[in-house]
Amino acid sequence: MLIQPFESMTIKCGMCHNTFAIEPVDRQTVDYIQAMLLNGRAASMPD
Repeated sequence: MLIQPFESMTIKCGMCHNTFAIEPVDRQTVDYIQAMLLNGRAASMPD
């Protein structure tokens, strides 16, 4: 489990063994992304 890293890093998934970049974010960025994605509903709304 990752809890808000202070610097950029990469992690390796224990299941698929792929590596992923992890970037630190602030609360304002998280709020913006949630608003743009409508808290996940945007992905499930048909056009």
